[in-house]
Amino acid sequence: MYCEILPQIFLLFCCPLAGLSYLMPEVSRKIEASKALRRIVACVLLSFGIAVIVLNEVGREEQEQKERASGAKLDSVSSQNVEILQAVLADRTVPELERRRRIENALRNDYILHHSDISPAMLAGTEYPPAAWMNDRLRQLGEHWTFAEPPIAKAVTQPQVIQQIMPEPKKQKLSLDFMMRTRAQ
Repeated sequence: MYCEILPQIFLLFCCPLAGLSYLMPEVSRKIEASKALRRIVACVLLSFGIAVIVLNEVGREEQEQKERASGAKLDSVSSQNVEILQAVLADRTVPELERRRRIENALRNDYILHHSDISPAMLAGTEYPPAAWMNDRLRQLGEHWTFAEPPIAKAVTQPQVIQQIMPEPKKQKLSLDFMMRTRAQ
């Protein structure tokens, strides 16, 4: 811990003093001349340095505590997902197609909880994990069917253009006649 702190303390002392001597040479000369001013500046800088280190340590501790709480929540969700999966596997009263769909969804949730390369489509529930991973998990669960990725919907080739034929506009003739008056002289 002290090995990490020493360079920080050194920087906290040297940088402000270097800036002070560069920007205000008169003040730095007064500090150099007076032993009491040197001690005051050293105490102020040391107290700031200690405050920075303590605040940094407190912030790090809070972050670690949040990460532990987040990990505990993920573990809780993961155990609930396992319980749901076991309940779905044991329930043979549900039609087989619905049972398989529930198993696939539970396995997708399991994949999301334990992997970091999750696509937005998978989070939205429109995409499944890789088929190899799904089939490995199905074998581990004792299922005798395999997962095949649903076919990707083909993109619409060309949007259908709907044309509306407007009636031909009626033409009207507008004439403006100007009368020119001439003055008789």
